[in-house]
Amino acid sequence: MIARAEQLLARAGYEVELRCGDGQHGWAEHAPYDRVIAWCSVADVQAALLDQTIPGAVLVLPMRAGEHQWIARYSRAEDRLIEEARLPGSFIPLTPVPFRPWATEQVARRV
Repeated sequence: MIARAEQLLARAGYEVELRCGDGQHGWAEHAPYDRVIAWCSVADVQAALLDQTIPGAVLVLPMRAGEHQWIARYSRAEDRLIEEARLPGSFIPLTPVPFRPWATEQVARRV
């Protein structure tokens, strides 16, 4: 998936470096960032996102609280994040192990 995304972005004229991995700790090796877009929902904003962004940075994060989910746009102040917008939406949760809801016992027995 990453290779295909890099190929399509390069074809569109974007020079980016993508990473597929555990997003709970950010990507410190390339920090600081002025933009962050997350693809997994979180109950709380990870401390690494504050530590690895610069003041003025924009963060777009899928958030969740119980059964409720939304997509939030934050701006990074000197010492905190400020929620500026909230839209309906949902994503898979950020988990410490791969989230594969389709890999149930029932599905595994059919394979």
